[in-house]
Amino acid sequence: MLIQANGTLGKRPFYYESQYKKLEKRLLQIEVVKTKENHLTIVFNKHAELEWKLLDFLNRNTLSYVAPSVRHEK
Repeated sequence: MLIQANGTLGKRPFYYESQYKKLEKRLLQIEVVKTKENHLTIVFNKHAELEWKLLDFLNRNTLSYVAPSVRHEK
């Protein structure tokens, strides 16, 4: 999951759209969530909608996974 925070930090964005696009092209499977917030406000403020999207992503992508070292062979 890529959270694309489009808000600026000062005179320019923390990352440019072109940088996000490069990352999207390199990853085979990616889910992008865009927000108008900047990177600092995401870290230091509560964002219920973003938190729900992150929890949903984690639930959909981690619950069925069992690490090879945890599997019990019979």
